[in-house]
Amino acid sequence: MKFSGICLSLALFVCGLITLAPRTLFAFAGDSADASLTLKYAGYVSDASELKTQLVGVTFAIYKEKEGGTSLWMETQNVHLDATGHFTILLGQETMGGLPAGLLPPGEARWLGIQVERRAEQDRTLLPATQAYIYWTNSKNGSVGRAKIDGTGANESFIHSTTGGAVGGAGMTMNKQYLYWTSANGGTATTILRAKIDGTNVNKNFITGAHNPCGMTVDSSSLYWGGDVGTAIGRANLDGSHVNRNFITTGTGVCGVVVTKFHIYWANYQTNWIGVANLDGSHANPNFIPTSGASSLAIEGQYIYWPNNGTAIGRAKLNGTDVNQKLITGLNGEVAFIAVDSAYIYWADWGNRDTGTTIGRAKLDGTGVNQKFIKGTLGGFGLAVTGGSPFMAGTN
Repeated sequence: MKFSGICLSLALFVCGLITLAPRTLFAFAGDSADASLTLKYAGYVSDASELKTQLVGVTFAIYKEKEGGTSLWMETQNVHLDATGHFTILLGQETMGGLPAGLLPPGEARWLGIQVERRAEQDRTLLPATQAYIYWTNSKNGSVGRAKIDGTGANESFIHSTTGGAVGGAGMTMNKQYLYWTSANGGTATTILRAKIDGTNVNKNFITGAHNPCGMTVDSSSLYWGGDVGTAIGRANLDGSHVNRNFITTGTGVCGVVVTKFHIYWANYQTNWIGVANLDGSHANPNFIPTSGASSLAIEGQYIYWPNNGTAIGRAKLNGTDVNQKLITGLNGEVAFIAVDSAYIYWADWGNRDTGTTIGRAKLDGTGVNQKFIKGTLGGFGLAVTGGSPFMAGTN
């Protein structure tokens, strides 16, 4: 298999002076069926004359997370520099059998960390082979947009309008194969849509008969959605079969839904509470975490996040403790949906109903707020991100 090279920027410090120049090439090696999988990494060290040797020990590690976490794979190599500081290595060449199978799954973000000698690991870089994306529904015209996870390459018509240009499209979720989104349009919509993550095979009537389906989520076996103008959370198999439109009775006003390995959570913007139940729908508690009009939910690690009346984003632990209603403030009052991955929170500015044009982003701790991370959306509404947590297979 062959992949074209991609240029990236990466900082690498040696003796406090040496930096890896901003041209780095990644490509796969191993075209035969029995060849070990390696990843070609080429670059050069500027100010190479400052080095006392042309042989530098470097540890390379691959992570699922951009920050923190435990490495999925690691190896140390002696990197040979030429007279101008250039070098080329193969990640995996020092590991028996090469890079492990499944280490770089398509559509899942993987981050490369580099540590020179005994110095601290430098900022991690996203491996192009595992490019991550952010997706959103454009409620103004019923299309779906997509951009790279760094906000570049935005395409507002990644999936063309499924409504003939009319208003439509709300909550969104995804797994490794498919995008799912609801057709909520203010009260009369009844369908859930599905497409492959490359935007093909769009099915506008994947599930029918829902009550203005709003937010939704997915786990390894089922889809779940909030009924909004209905009175219950719905559930169906991933192939759209065995639809149960009354899985959990919640009353009206439920939009956001998320699940963990053992529990399901929902946001009711009318009662101002987040509810929780066992994943089978039993032992429902509609008043688990207080909010201020939460309309959607997202989970990352041990935390659950929600927008408060569109002007702030709140956070709490999954057990209901450490509630912070103002983790992020200063939003414009029309943020209905959020999404998270291992490093960031994302939100869509809906504007004055379908007039918003931006997607914002901040770190998971609420810092580094960028209200215009992506510009040019068409009433951006629902969100989904590669590597996010539509469900969290933890202990809660």
